[in-house]
Order: sequence, then C-alpha cells, then structure tokens
Amino acid sequence: MRILTVSDIHGSHKALERLEKSAKKADLIIVTGDFTILSNHIEPIMKRFNALKKKVMIITGNHENSNKVKLLCNQLTNLYFMNNKIFQINNLLIYGYNTNGFSFKDERFERDSLKLVSAIKKLKKRGAPLKTILISHAPPFGTKADKIMDEHCGSKSVRDFCIKHDINYCFCGHIHEGAHTVDKLKKTIVVNPGPYGMMFEI
Repeated sequence: MRILTVSDIHGSHKALERLEKSAKKADLIIVTGDFTILSNHIEPIMKRFNALKKKVMIITGNHENSNKVKLLCNQLTNLYFMNNKIFQINNLLIYGYNTNGFSFKDERFERDSLKLVSAIKKLKKRGAPLKTILISHAPPFGTKADKIMDEHCGSKSVRDFCIKHDINYCFCGHIHEGAHTVDKLKKTIVVNPGPYGMMFEI
C-alpha cells in the first residue's frame, strides 16, 4: 500500500497543489495536523482533501478546532477524523492522536493510547500479520523530527509509547525545522513529512 503523509500545510496553496499531484499515486493519505492557520479557510481546504477521492485520515494540530474538523469529516465522504481513533486496513492498524506539541509529557495521550495497546494484543492473538502506524501531531523526543538547532523539543510520551509497543511507523509534524526527515527510534520509523509530503510503500 502506498501511503502519502503530509504535515503543517498551514493553508499553503503550493503545498495543496503538490498534494493534489502526489495523491494520484497514493492509496491512502495521512494528514498529521496544522493544515490551516488558526482554522482559517478550513472548509475549502478540507473539501480539497475530499476531492482527492482517496481515503484521507486527519488529526488536528494546535491550529485546528477539533469539533469543526470532526463535523466536516462526517459530512465529506472520503475524510476520516482520527483523533483518538483506530482504523484497520489490510494488515495495517492505524491510530491517530492530536498529541500536545508543546509539552514533553502528555498524560492525556498516555491514558487514551491504552486502547491501541488492547487492539494490538487482540489482533496478535488471532495470529494476523500486523504493522502499526501512529499518527501524532507531536514528534517523538530525540529524533531528527523534533530537532531545532541543537535542541530536541518533541514528546517524551510519544517516544516512550513507540519504543514500548514496537510501533512500526510514527507519522508526525509540528516542528517545522524537522520537516521532510526520516529517522529511526529503536524499531519505529519516524517521519516528519512537511507540507510537501512523503510517500511510503507499507
């Protein structure tokens, strides 16, 4: 499956045009938040996502109103609101969470993410081959995705979760300086795709 992931578009027409072009080769699209500036023009942007005619999984960043995004996802047929949601497609188990990008520790995520752990355990008991993807607005701490100059400023909660539960991929954003990077955290491939996006065969 070809997955196109993008982050921090912030309403950029150039980035949206690039997304429309790249999406033609994708089977699934993942948006890791901050696709607007303070929710401005949120409806036309989300309608452009919907017009891609692919499944588009969206979490909110610190710029979006979650209730508005959820409402529009319910109205637009190709969009999936993924805040604290699990979605299984083929052998992929995808979990989305609008993690806090401004704190090392995210107690809300630590509590709510236990439902993904439960889902993984149930599927493994059935013996199904499984790959896991975490969609997180905040990047995990200590990677190329969260580095500003010589300092790391990502989420230690996201880092610890990925390591403890052997998450295969973490698609994130928030830190613009870490955009368009791929790194590895133990067994987890960490991707901050930036506004122009990155494609992965998974």
